[in-house]
Amino acid sequence: MTFNVKSFGAKADGLTDDTNAIKSAFNQMPSGGTLFFPAAQNYRISEPIIINKPCTITGNKSLLSSLTSDIFIVNADNVSITGIDFICDTSNYFKDRTFIKATGKNFVFANNRIKGIQHSGVKLEGTTNAKIINNDFKDCAYMVYCSNTAVTSIQNNYFTGGRTHYSSGETTVGDGVKLTGDYNREIIINGNFFEGIYRDAIDMFRGGFNVIISNNVMKDIDILGLDIKTIYRNPEDPNGTSTEENKSREYTITGNRFYNCGTTPDGAAISITHSEHRTGLTRDYKRGVESVLISNNYIDKTSRLGIVLESCFDISIRGNTIKKVPGKAIPLLGECRNIRISNNDIDASGSNDAVIAPNTLCSNITITGNSINRSDTTIYSGIFLEGDYLEVLNNTVKNFAVGISSSLGKRHHLNGNNLYNCSTAGISTGGSTTSPIESIYQANVIHDSSRAFFFRSADGKNLVVMNNVSVKCSTNYSNSSSIEASKFINNQVIA
Repeated sequence: MTFNVKSFGAKADGLTDDTNAIKSAFNQMPSGGTLFFPAAQNYRISEPIIINKPCTITGNKSLLSSLTSDIFIVNADNVSITGIDFICDTSNYFKDRTFIKATGKNFVFANNRIKGIQHSGVKLEGTTNAKIINNDFKDCAYMVYCSNTAVTSIQNNYFTGGRTHYSSGETTVGDGVKLTGDYNREIIINGNFFEGIYRDAIDMFRGGFNVIISNNVMKDIDILGLDIKTIYRNPEDPNGTSTEENKSREYTITGNRFYNCGTTPDGAAISITHSEHRTGLTRDYKRGVESVLISNNYIDKTSRLGIVLESCFDISIRGNTIKKVPGKAIPLLGECRNIRISNNDIDASGSNDAVIAPNTLCSNITITGNSINRSDTTIYSGIFLEGDYLEVLNNTVKNFAVGISSSLGKRHHLNGNNLYNCSTAGISTGGSTTSPIESIYQANVIHDSSRAFFFRSADGKNLVVMNNVSVKCSTNYSNSSSIEASKFINNQVIA
Protein backbone atom coordinates (compact mmCIF):
# COMPACT_ATOMS: atom_id res chain seq x y z
CA MET A 1 0.00 0.00 0.00
CA THR A 2 1.38 3.41 -1.04
CA PHE A 3 0.95 6.57 1.05
CA ASN A 4 1.56 9.87 -0.78
CA VAL A 5 2.91 12.45 1.69
CA LYS A 6 1.13 15.26 -0.18
CA SER A 7 -2.17 13.62 0.62
CA PHE A 8 -1.35 14.24 4.30
CA GLY A 9 -0.67 17.95 3.91
CA ALA A 10 2.96 18.18 2.73
CA LYS A 11 3.36 21.40 0.73
CA ALA A 12 6.75 20.63 -0.84
CA ASP A 13 7.29 24.31 -1.65
CA GLY A 14 10.75 24.63 -0.10
CA LEU A 15 9.43 27.04 2.54
CA THR A 16 6.86 25.17 4.61
CA ASP A 17 7.98 22.76 7.31
CA ASP A 18 6.62 19.41 6.12
CA THR A 19 7.83 17.35 9.09
CA ASN A 20 4.44 16.76 10.68
CA ALA A 21 2.75 15.87 7.39
CA ILE A 22 5.43 13.28 6.61
CA LYS A 23 5.16 11.83 10.12
CA SER A 24 1.39 11.61 9.78
CA ALA A 25 1.67 9.69 6.50
CA PHE A 26 4.25 7.34 7.95
CA ASN A 27 2.30 6.69 11.16
CA GLN A 28 -0.84 5.72 9.25
CA MET A 29 1.05 3.52 6.80
CA PRO A 30 0.98 -0.20 7.72
CA SER A 31 4.15 -2.24 8.18
CA GLY A 32 5.60 -3.14 4.79
CA GLY A 33 3.95 -0.18 3.06
CA THR A 34 5.42 2.47 0.76
CA LEU A 35 5.92 6.12 1.70
CA PHE A 36 5.93 8.11 -1.54
CA PHE A 37 7.34 11.59 -2.25
CA PRO A 38 6.13 12.97 -5.61
CA ALA A 39 8.81 14.21 -7.98
CA ALA A 40 10.33 17.66 -8.48
CA GLN A 41 9.36 18.93 -5.05
CA ASN A 42 11.28 20.31 -2.03
CA TYR A 43 10.15 18.86 1.27
CA ARG A 44 11.54 20.76 4.26
CA ILE A 45 12.41 18.77 7.40
CA SER A 46 13.05 20.34 10.81
CA GLU A 47 13.47 17.22 12.93
CA PRO A 48 14.24 13.55 12.24
CA ILE A 49 11.65 11.16 10.89
CA ILE A 50 11.90 7.96 12.95
CA ILE A 51 11.45 4.85 10.80
CA ASN A 52 10.41 2.08 13.21
CA LYS A 53 8.70 -0.45 10.94
CA PRO A 54 9.57 -2.24 7.68
CA CYS A 55 8.76 -0.11 4.65
CA THR A 56 9.88 1.38 1.35
CA ILE A 57 10.54 5.11 1.15
CA THR A 58 10.67 6.25 -2.44
CA GLY A 59 10.50 9.20 -4.78
CA ASN A 60 11.33 10.21 -8.31
CA LYS A 61 14.31 12.50 -7.71
CA SER A 62 12.24 14.14 -4.99
CA LEU A 63 14.14 16.67 -2.88
CA LEU A 64 14.22 16.47 0.94
CA SER A 65 16.14 19.23 2.69
CA SER A 66 17.07 20.07 6.25
CA LEU A 67 18.75 23.00 7.95
CA THR A 68 19.66 21.48 11.27
CA SER A 69 18.54 17.88 11.73
CA ASP A 70 18.96 14.30 10.62
CA ILE A 71 16.35 13.37 8.03
CA PHE A 72 15.66 9.66 8.59
CA ILE A 73 16.65 7.56 11.60
CA VAL A 74 15.98 3.93 10.67
CA ASN A 75 15.48 1.67 13.69
CA ALA A 76 13.65 -1.15 11.91
CA ASP A 77 14.65 -4.13 9.77
CA ASN A 78 13.78 -4.41 6.06
CA VAL A 79 13.72 -0.73 5.14
CA SER A 80 14.51 0.55 1.62
CA ILE A 81 15.10 4.16 0.57
CA THR A 82 15.21 4.91 -3.18
CA GLY A 83 14.96 7.76 -5.66
CA ILE A 84 15.37 10.75 -3.30
CA ASP A 85 17.73 13.75 -3.30
CA PHE A 86 18.86 14.74 0.19
CA ILE A 87 20.37 18.16 0.79
CA CYS A 88 21.57 20.16 3.78
CA ASP A 89 21.14 23.73 2.58
CA THR A 90 23.31 25.49 5.13
CA SER A 91 27.00 26.28 5.40
CA ASN A 92 26.99 25.42 9.11
CA TYR A 93 28.58 22.09 10.03
CA PHE A 94 26.77 19.98 12.61
CA LYS A 95 29.19 17.39 13.99
CA ASP A 96 26.53 14.97 15.16
CA ARG A 97 24.16 15.31 12.21
CA THR A 98 23.69 12.75 9.49
CA PHE A 99 21.27 12.48 6.62
CA ILE A 100 20.43 8.81 7.11
CA LYS A 101 21.21 6.81 10.25
CA ALA A 102 20.41 3.10 10.14
CA THR A 103 20.54 0.13 12.49
CA GLY A 104 19.05 -3.33 12.12
CA LYS A 105 18.98 -5.78 9.24
CA ASN A 106 18.42 -5.66 5.48
CA PHE A 107 18.69 -1.89 5.00
CA VAL A 108 18.81 -0.79 1.34
CA PHE A 109 19.82 2.69 0.16
CA ALA A 110 19.77 2.86 -3.64
CA ASN A 111 19.56 5.40 -6.48
CA ASN A 112 19.62 8.44 -4.19
CA ARG A 113 21.70 11.62 -4.11
CA ILE A 114 23.17 13.26 -1.00
CA LYS A 115 24.77 16.70 -0.82
CA GLY A 116 25.78 18.70 2.22
CA ILE A 117 28.37 19.19 4.92
CA GLN A 118 26.78 17.00 7.55
CA HIS A 119 28.89 14.53 9.57
CA SER A 120 27.68 11.54 7.52
CA GLY A 121 25.67 10.88 4.41
CA VAL A 122 24.63 7.37 5.43
CA LYS A 123 25.68 6.13 8.86
CA LEU A 124 25.41 2.40 9.52
CA GLU A 125 25.59 1.40 13.18
CA GLY A 126 25.40 -2.29 14.01
CA THR A 127 23.64 -3.15 10.77
CA THR A 128 23.60 -6.57 9.13
CA ASN A 129 23.17 -7.09 5.40
CA ALA A 130 23.02 -3.41 4.43
CA LYS A 131 23.28 -2.43 0.76
CA ILE A 132 24.41 1.01 -0.45
CA ILE A 133 24.07 0.95 -4.24
CA ASN A 134 24.07 3.42 -7.17
CA ASN A 135 24.03 6.62 -5.12
CA ASP A 136 25.76 10.00 -5.56
CA PHE A 137 27.47 11.49 -2.47
CA LYS A 138 28.94 14.98 -2.21
CA ASP A 139 30.56 17.08 0.52
CA CYS A 140 29.85 15.10 3.68
CA ALA A 141 32.62 14.65 6.23
CA TYR A 142 32.09 10.87 5.93
CA MET A 143 29.88 9.93 3.04
CA VAL A 144 29.28 6.33 4.09
CA TYR A 145 30.18 5.68 7.73
CA CYS A 146 30.20 2.11 9.05
CA SER A 147 30.51 1.24 12.73
CA ASN A 148 30.28 -2.37 13.93
CA THR A 149 28.56 -3.61 10.79
CA ALA A 150 28.35 -7.07 9.25
CA VAL A 151 27.74 -8.21 5.67
CA THR A 152 27.73 -4.75 4.08
CA SER A 153 27.75 -4.10 0.33
CA ILE A 154 28.80 -0.67 -0.99
CA GLN A 155 28.68 -0.80 -4.78
CA ASN A 156 28.54 1.41 -7.86
CA ASN A 157 28.33 4.72 -6.01
CA TYR A 158 29.90 8.08 -6.89
CA PHE A 159 31.74 10.05 -4.19
CA THR A 160 33.20 13.55 -4.39
CA GLY A 161 34.24 16.45 -2.14
CA GLY A 162 34.25 16.58 1.65
CA ARG A 163 33.73 19.02 4.50
CA THR A 164 37.04 20.90 4.70
CA HIS A 165 39.70 20.91 2.03
CA TYR A 166 43.46 20.61 2.64
CA SER A 167 44.03 24.07 1.13
CA SER A 168 41.59 25.71 3.58
CA GLY A 169 44.16 25.58 6.40
CA GLU A 170 41.73 23.62 8.62
CA THR A 171 41.98 19.96 9.58
CA THR A 172 41.13 18.06 6.43
CA VAL A 173 37.87 16.11 6.71
CA GLY A 174 36.30 14.21 3.86
CA ASP A 175 36.33 10.42 3.42
CA GLY A 176 34.32 8.50 0.87
CA VAL A 177 33.86 5.33 2.94
CA LYS A 178 34.93 5.10 6.59
CA LEU A 179 35.01 1.96 8.73
CA THR A 180 35.42 2.35 12.49
CA GLY A 181 34.25 0.77 15.73
CA ASP A 182 35.45 -2.49 17.25
CA TYR A 183 34.58 -4.61 14.24
CA ASN A 184 33.31 -4.43 10.67
CA ARG A 185 33.18 -7.83 9.02
CA GLU A 186 32.32 -9.20 5.60
CA ILE A 187 32.36 -5.88 3.78
CA ILE A 188 32.35 -5.54 -0.02
CA ILE A 189 33.32 -2.20 -1.57
CA ASN A 190 33.11 -2.68 -5.32
CA GLY A 191 32.76 -0.67 -8.51
CA ASN A 192 32.62 2.78 -6.91
CA PHE A 193 34.07 6.00 -8.35
CA PHE A 194 35.85 8.33 -5.92
CA GLU A 195 36.82 11.70 -7.35
CA GLY A 196 38.20 14.86 -5.74
CA ILE A 197 37.88 13.47 -2.20
CA TYR A 198 39.25 15.89 0.43
CA ARG A 199 41.04 13.24 2.51
CA ASP A 200 40.90 9.47 1.85
CA ALA A 201 38.73 7.67 -0.66
CA ILE A 202 38.43 4.69 1.72
CA ASP A 203 39.53 4.94 5.35
CA MET A 204 39.57 1.77 7.44
CA PHE A 205 40.07 3.11 10.95
CA ARG A 206 40.20 -0.20 12.80
CA GLY A 207 38.35 -3.44 13.33
CA GLY A 208 37.98 -4.54 9.69
CA PHE A 209 37.72 -8.29 9.05
CA ASN A 210 37.17 -10.10 5.76
CA VAL A 211 36.91 -6.97 3.60
CA ILE A 212 36.99 -6.99 -0.21
CA ILE A 213 37.86 -3.76 -2.02
CA SER A 214 37.64 -4.33 -5.75
CA ASN A 215 37.26 -2.61 -9.11
CA ASN A 216 36.97 0.91 -7.71
CA VAL A 217 38.37 4.06 -9.35
CA MET A 218 40.09 6.65 -7.13
CA LYS A 219 41.01 9.90 -8.87
CA ASP A 220 42.44 13.21 -7.60
CA ILE A 221 42.37 12.18 -3.95
CA ASP A 222 43.91 14.66 -1.50
CA ILE A 223 45.79 12.30 0.83
CA LEU A 224 45.33 8.51 0.46
CA GLY A 225 43.39 6.43 -1.99
CA LEU A 226 43.07 3.60 0.50
CA ASP A 227 44.04 3.80 4.18
CA ILE A 228 43.91 0.54 6.17
CA LYS A 229 45.12 0.75 9.74
CA THR A 230 44.71 -0.51 13.24
CA ILE A 231 44.72 2.27 15.83
CA TYR A 232 45.15 1.70 19.56
CA ARG A 233 44.38 4.39 22.14
CA ASN A 234 44.41 4.64 25.92
CA PRO A 235 41.04 3.76 27.53
CA GLU A 236 40.65 7.29 28.86
CA ASP A 237 40.88 8.72 25.36
CA PRO A 238 37.53 10.21 24.21
CA ASN A 239 37.70 7.95 21.15
CA GLY A 240 38.12 4.86 23.31
CA THR A 241 40.46 2.00 22.56
CA SER A 242 40.63 -1.09 20.42
CA THR A 243 41.84 -4.44 21.62
CA GLU A 244 44.31 -6.60 19.77
CA GLU A 245 41.53 -9.02 18.87
CA ASN A 246 39.93 -6.23 16.84
CA LYS A 247 42.87 -5.36 14.62
CA SER A 248 42.23 -5.03 10.89
CA ARG A 249 42.86 -8.29 9.05
CA GLU A 250 41.94 -10.39 6.03
CA TYR A 251 41.62 -7.77 3.30
CA THR A 252 41.57 -8.34 -0.44
CA ILE A 253 42.40 -5.27 -2.55
CA THR A 254 42.16 -6.10 -6.22
CA GLY A 255 41.44 -4.58 -9.61
CA ASN A 256 41.31 -0.98 -8.38
CA ARG A 257 42.62 1.99 -10.37
CA PHE A 258 44.34 4.92 -8.66
CA TYR A 259 44.95 8.19 -10.53
CA ASN A 260 46.73 11.16 -8.94
CA CYS A 261 46.29 10.02 -5.36
CA GLY A 262 47.83 12.33 -2.81
CA THR A 263 47.72 15.93 -3.95
CA THR A 264 49.17 16.74 -0.50
CA PRO A 265 52.92 16.20 0.16
CA ASP A 266 52.60 12.81 1.92
CA GLY A 267 50.08 11.20 -0.37
CA ALA A 268 49.99 7.57 -1.49
CA ALA A 269 47.70 5.17 -3.30
CA ILE A 270 47.55 2.49 -0.57
CA SER A 271 48.70 2.68 3.05
CA ILE A 272 48.74 -0.31 5.46
CA THR A 273 49.78 0.90 8.93
CA HIS A 274 49.64 0.36 12.67
CA SER A 275 49.20 3.47 14.83
CA GLU A 276 49.97 3.02 18.52
CA HIS A 277 48.89 5.73 20.97
CA ARG A 278 48.78 3.72 24.21
CA THR A 279 51.22 4.81 26.89
CA GLY A 280 54.32 2.65 27.09
CA LEU A 281 53.68 0.72 23.85
CA THR A 282 55.27 1.10 20.44
CA ARG A 283 54.30 -0.09 17.00
CA ASP A 284 54.60 -3.85 16.63
CA TYR A 285 53.79 -6.08 13.66
CA LYS A 286 52.02 -8.54 16.02
CA ARG A 287 49.40 -5.88 16.74
CA GLY A 288 49.36 -4.40 13.25
CA VAL A 289 47.26 -5.08 10.18
CA GLU A 290 47.40 -8.75 9.18
CA SER A 291 46.70 -10.89 6.10
CA VAL A 292 46.21 -8.52 3.17
CA LEU A 293 46.31 -9.35 -0.54
CA ILE A 294 47.01 -6.38 -2.84
CA SER A 295 46.76 -7.63 -6.41
CA ASN A 296 46.24 -6.43 -9.97
CA ASN A 297 45.76 -2.78 -9.09
CA TYR A 298 46.83 0.07 -11.38
CA ILE A 299 48.53 3.10 -9.81
CA ASP A 300 49.20 6.11 -12.03
CA LYS A 301 50.72 9.09 -10.20
CA THR A 302 50.88 9.97 -6.52
CA SER A 303 52.39 12.93 -4.70
CA ARG A 304 54.97 10.78 -2.89
CA LEU A 305 54.53 7.02 -2.32
CA GLY A 306 52.88 4.05 -3.98
CA ILE A 307 52.01 1.20 -1.58
CA VAL A 308 53.17 1.85 2.01
CA LEU A 309 53.54 -0.90 4.62
CA GLU A 310 54.27 -0.16 8.27
CA SER A 311 54.42 -2.65 11.17
CA CYS A 312 52.24 -5.29 9.56
CA PHE A 313 52.22 -9.05 9.02
CA ASP A 314 51.47 -11.45 6.17
CA ILE A 315 51.00 -9.02 3.26
CA SER A 316 51.12 -10.05 -0.41
CA ILE A 317 51.65 -7.40 -3.11
CA ARG A 318 51.46 -9.00 -6.53
CA GLY A 319 50.67 -8.24 -10.13
CA ASN A 320 50.24 -4.49 -9.68
CA THR A 321 51.26 -1.72 -12.09
CA ILE A 322 52.88 1.33 -10.49
CA LYS A 323 54.16 4.46 -12.22
CA LYS A 324 54.75 8.19 -11.70
CA VAL A 325 55.58 7.84 -8.01
CA PRO A 326 58.22 10.45 -7.02
CA GLY A 327 59.25 8.66 -3.81
CA LYS A 328 59.47 4.96 -2.98
CA ALA A 329 57.03 2.78 -4.89
CA ILE A 330 56.85 0.17 -2.08
CA PRO A 331 58.49 1.28 1.20
CA LEU A 332 58.45 -1.05 4.21
CA LEU A 333 58.53 0.91 7.47
CA GLY A 334 58.76 -0.29 11.06
CA GLU A 335 58.55 -4.01 11.83
CA CYS A 336 57.17 -5.83 8.80
CA ARG A 337 57.11 -9.63 8.73
CA ASN A 338 56.19 -12.24 6.12
CA ILE A 339 55.86 -9.83 3.19
CA ARG A 340 55.74 -11.06 -0.42
CA ILE A 341 56.26 -8.60 -3.28
CA SER A 342 55.90 -10.40 -6.61
CA ASN A 343 55.30 -9.91 -10.31
CA ASN A 344 54.70 -6.17 -10.13
CA ASP A 345 55.48 -3.83 -13.05
CA ILE A 346 57.05 -0.64 -11.70
CA ASP A 347 58.11 2.34 -13.84
CA ALA A 348 60.22 4.52 -11.52
CA SER A 349 60.86 7.32 -14.02
CA GLY A 350 60.91 10.61 -12.11
CA SER A 351 61.45 8.92 -8.74
CA ASN A 352 63.90 10.49 -6.29
CA ASP A 353 64.32 7.40 -4.12
CA ALA A 354 64.71 3.63 -4.10
CA VAL A 355 61.77 1.67 -5.47
CA ILE A 356 61.34 -1.29 -3.10
CA ALA A 357 62.93 -0.70 0.28
CA PRO A 358 62.69 -2.86 3.44
CA ASN A 359 64.23 -1.23 6.52
CA THR A 360 66.45 -2.65 9.28
CA LEU A 361 63.48 -3.88 11.37
CA CYS A 362 62.05 -6.02 8.58
CA SER A 363 62.48 -9.78 8.24
CA ASN A 364 61.12 -12.63 6.15
CA ILE A 365 60.62 -10.55 3.03
CA THR A 366 60.42 -12.10 -0.45
CA ILE A 367 60.81 -9.91 -3.54
CA THR A 368 60.39 -11.98 -6.70
CA GLY A 369 59.54 -11.70 -10.38
CA ASN A 370 59.16 -7.92 -10.44
CA SER A 371 60.00 -5.68 -13.41
CA ILE A 372 61.52 -2.39 -12.21
CA ASN A 373 62.83 0.25 -14.56
CA ARG A 374 63.28 3.94 -15.15
CA SER A 375 63.72 5.73 -18.44
CA ASP A 376 64.94 9.17 -17.41
CA THR A 377 68.29 8.82 -15.57
CA THR A 378 70.32 6.18 -13.75
CA ILE A 379 70.08 7.25 -10.11
CA TYR A 380 69.17 5.63 -6.79
CA SER A 381 68.59 1.91 -6.24
CA GLY A 382 65.97 -0.31 -7.78
CA ILE A 383 65.83 -2.50 -4.66
CA PHE A 384 67.43 -1.32 -1.41
CA LEU A 385 67.78 -4.02 1.23
CA GLU A 386 68.07 -3.67 4.98
CA GLY A 387 66.84 -6.27 7.46
CA ASP A 388 67.09 -10.01 7.94
CA TYR A 389 66.04 -13.08 5.94
CA LEU A 390 65.43 -11.26 2.68
CA GLU A 391 64.97 -13.18 -0.57
CA VAL A 392 65.32 -11.34 -3.89
CA LEU A 393 64.63 -13.71 -6.75
CA ASN A 394 64.22 -13.46 -10.53
CA ASN A 395 63.62 -9.72 -10.73
CA THR A 396 64.48 -7.55 -13.74
CA VAL A 397 65.91 -4.13 -12.84
CA LYS A 398 66.95 -1.55 -15.45
CA ASN A 399 68.59 1.88 -15.50
CA PHE A 400 69.44 2.69 -11.87
CA ALA A 401 72.63 3.74 -10.13
CA VAL A 402 72.49 0.39 -8.29
CA GLY A 403 70.22 -2.41 -9.37
CA ILE A 404 70.11 -4.13 -5.97
CA SER A 405 71.79 -2.69 -2.88
CA SER A 406 72.30 -5.37 -0.23
CA SER A 407 73.14 -2.92 2.49
CA LEU A 408 72.63 -4.14 6.05
CA GLY A 409 71.33 -7.17 7.94
CA LYS A 410 71.77 -10.90 7.60
CA ARG A 411 70.86 -13.75 5.29
CA HIS A 412 70.14 -11.85 2.13
CA HIS A 413 69.65 -14.29 -0.74
CA LEU A 414 69.86 -12.81 -4.24
CA ASN A 415 69.26 -15.39 -6.95
CA GLY A 416 68.45 -15.27 -10.65
CA ASN A 417 68.06 -11.50 -11.00
CA ASN A 418 68.75 -9.70 -14.28
CA LEU A 419 70.18 -6.19 -13.90
CA TYR A 420 70.81 -3.77 -16.77
CA ASN A 421 72.60 -0.47 -17.33
CA CYS A 422 73.47 0.41 -13.74
CA SER A 423 75.74 3.45 -13.50
CA THR A 424 77.41 2.41 -10.20
CA ALA A 425 76.87 -1.34 -9.90
CA GLY A 426 74.41 -4.06 -10.68
CA ILE A 427 74.72 -5.40 -7.14
CA SER A 428 76.31 -3.46 -4.28
CA THR A 429 76.93 -5.00 -0.87
CA GLY A 430 77.37 -3.26 2.46
CA GLY A 431 78.47 0.25 3.35
CA SER A 432 81.84 1.82 4.09
CA THR A 433 82.35 -0.26 7.26
CA THR A 434 79.60 -2.87 7.40
CA SER A 435 78.37 -5.68 5.21
CA PRO A 436 75.36 -8.01 5.36
CA ILE A 437 76.30 -11.30 6.96
CA GLU A 438 75.60 -14.90 6.03
CA SER A 439 74.32 -13.80 2.62
CA ILE A 440 74.36 -15.53 -0.77
CA TYR A 441 74.53 -13.92 -4.22
CA GLN A 442 73.89 -16.59 -6.80
CA ALA A 443 73.15 -16.90 -10.53
CA ASN A 444 72.52 -13.19 -11.10
CA VAL A 445 73.27 -11.69 -14.51
CA ILE A 446 74.47 -8.08 -14.75
CA HIS A 447 74.45 -6.39 -18.17
CA ASP A 448 76.15 -3.24 -19.51
CA SER A 449 76.86 -1.69 -16.11
CA SER A 450 79.77 0.28 -14.64
CA ARG A 451 80.40 -2.62 -12.25
CA ALA A 452 78.75 -5.98 -12.06
CA PHE A 453 79.36 -6.27 -8.29
CA PHE A 454 80.69 -3.68 -5.89
CA PHE A 455 81.74 -5.15 -2.53
CA ARG A 456 81.93 -1.91 -0.60
CA SER A 457 83.10 -3.22 2.77
CA ALA A 458 86.42 -4.91 3.43
CA ASP A 459 84.54 -7.40 5.59
CA GLY A 460 83.14 -9.92 3.17
CA LYS A 461 83.98 -13.11 5.00
CA ASN A 462 80.40 -14.19 5.47
CA LEU A 463 79.35 -13.72 1.86
CA VAL A 464 78.98 -16.44 -0.76
CA VAL A 465 79.22 -15.25 -4.37
CA MET A 466 78.69 -17.98 -6.95
CA ASN A 467 77.58 -18.64 -10.53
CA ASN A 468 77.00 -14.97 -11.37
CA VAL A 469 77.63 -13.54 -14.83
CA SER A 470 79.00 -10.12 -15.78
CA VAL A 471 78.02 -9.21 -19.36
CA LYS A 472 79.79 -6.27 -20.99
CA CYS A 473 80.40 -4.44 -17.71
CA SER A 474 83.25 -1.91 -17.41
CA THR A 475 84.38 -3.51 -14.12
CA ASN A 476 83.31 -6.96 -13.14
CA TYR A 477 83.74 -7.84 -9.45
CA SER A 478 85.06 -4.71 -7.75
CA ASN A 479 86.85 -5.32 -4.42
CA SER A 480 86.27 -9.06 -4.68
CA SER A 481 89.49 -9.67 -2.74
CA SER A 482 87.43 -9.08 0.39
CA ILE A 483 85.54 -12.32 -0.35
CA GLU A 484 87.09 -15.57 0.81
CA ALA A 485 88.36 -17.51 -2.20
CA SER A 486 86.47 -20.63 -1.16
CA LYS A 487 83.23 -18.66 -1.27
CA PHE A 488 83.84 -16.85 -4.57
CA ILE A 489 82.89 -19.65 -6.95
CA ASN A 490 82.43 -20.00 -10.69
CA ASN A 491 81.59 -16.35 -11.43
CA GLN A 492 81.90 -15.51 -15.11
CA VAL A 493 82.70 -12.59 -17.34
CA ILE A 494 81.39 -12.15 -20.89
CA ALA A 495 83.12 -9.29 -22.65
